[in-house]
Amino acid sequence: MSQQSFAPGVESIWQGPLRPVTIGSILAVTIVAFQGLAQATVAPILADDIGGKDLYGWIFSAYIIPQIIGTVLGGIEVDRRSPAVVFGTFLAIFAAGCILAGAAPSIGWFFAGRALQGFGGGGLFAAVYAVITLAYHDRLRPAMMAA
Repeated sequence: MSQQSFAPGVESIWQGPLRPVTIGSILAVTIVAFQGLAQATVAPILADDIGGKDLYGWIFSAYIIPQIIGTVLGGIEVDRRSPAVVFGTFLAIFAAGCILAGAAPSIGWFFAGRALQGFGGGGLFAAVYAVITLAYHDRLRPAMMAA
């Protein structure tokens, strides 16, 4: 089933009204991915620093489990609300998780921050996929997904 984009006649994901959508979507995915990469890099030192070496694996599980839930709930919400509203909400949750994890005085607080990061990141991905479906014509979606 073909769907109309909001930018008919545009031949590239970098043209006209699609350019800011393309940049914003790529930045959102990059922020979440960078956070995961940075976390994996500092996890061993972090576990020593805030007293959680025996809970090392939970540094990653505390993110991934809520991310799955956030992806599902984000997908449900984009069917009910504007993808922009869902995106903004989950971005705020993700940012709160980053602040909490970054300022965590103990491993428990850190896990709470990681859970918020995961939940927010999952919802962000769902919102970005909804935006790609709604904004890009069928022939432009592969290029956008590759970007």
